[in-house]
Amino acid sequence: MLTLTTDMRRPPAGTGIPIEGLTNEEEESFPMDTQQVSVGGSGVLMEIQHFPSGDIRGYKIALDGDTNKDGQPVWFAGSTLAPDLSYPKISERLAPADTPSAMPPQPDAWRRLAQATDRVPDLLASSDDGTGQAHIAALAETLDALPLRAPADLRPQLMRAATAFEHVGRSRIRAQHQQARATRNAVKAILREPAPKDGAALAILLDALLLAVIAARHWHQAHHHDQQAEAARQAAEHLRAAYQAATVQPIAVVQQRGRHLALFLREQQAAVARQALPDLAEQILAEPGWSALSVTLAATKKAGHDPVALLAQAARHRELDTATSYSEVLTWRLSRLADLPQRTWHAAPEPPPSTRTIRSAQQRRTR
Repeated sequence: MLTLTTDMRRPPAGTGIPIEGLTNEEEESFPMDTQQVSVGGSGVLMEIQHFPSGDIRGYKIALDGDTNKDGQPVWFAGSTLAPDLSYPKISERLAPADTPSAMPPQPDAWRRLAQATDRVPDLLASSDDGTGQAHIAALAETLDALPLRAPADLRPQLMRAATAFEHVGRSRIRAQHQQARATRNAVKAILREPAPKDGAALAILLDALLLAVIAARHWHQAHHHDQQAEAARQAAEHLRAAYQAATVQPIAVVQQRGRHLALFLREQQAAVARQALPDLAEQILAEPGWSALSVTLAATKKAGHDPVALLAQAARHRELDTATSYSEVLTWRLSRLADLPQRTWHAAPEPPPSTRTIRSAQQRRTR
């Protein structure tokens, strides 16, 4: 039954929604009768049950080849496998989020999810036990959904991370907390939107997820939940591998922009690094990723932020000791904290100093 439960949380091949995401739109992916069907080549049989009106009543599932003495499939209701796999719970979790028309325009779903996930470590540090478990459960739902929209080469590691976190995040407690709802609403939204073409958006989200999973591990360690803490550690390792693979292309783009940054701006950002992180600055300045961080610092200032304060915030109380490159990790964290728009990574580099500045520099050299 554990294998079947895990399969039910993995994305079926070739579909755009998770198996457990059965809503009133399943006609698009599943037949509207009770015949046995094989779901997307996943090795899972499903029978969808309907009311006379045609509305969905529920479903039951079986592993293909798992039969009784009469050769019939051994069926299980979703609620038998796990409480959160019952059809009512699925409908509640993946129902469209309420969006009042009077609300101001919202950032895209991937940015909203990264912002919501970024708050999880602080929420876990200040929540009571029940609320903490509910936030961890919302984090598990995020990990379950991500392989559906991630690039194909990242899906194996992301699915392993979700499977490992399965032992950490399942809880019957659902916090009626604004932040937990924000996370779930953002998860629903990414399942209904195409994957971002900008690799930076995924890198920023994966960094936030890695920090949140590490925070969940610390939370369980503090509560002496040894098995859950170990499962979170394993999930973090898989997430870290996916993160490192996902950042190769976008960090190269940002580094290229940084190499074209005007000299006086590079010197300004070096001074920012030394002021914000005096103990780490020289190591960061020597890293290949410094050019990416320098242009990101310049972008945060242009967006109206204090780059010194923001850089110190990005490094404070965060897991930097396991990072292979401080500068690259801080690049994505700054981007998330400052909520930099996607065009930041595609805009032209900052213009060179003004003609007057150049002329003054030339005059000094000729004296």
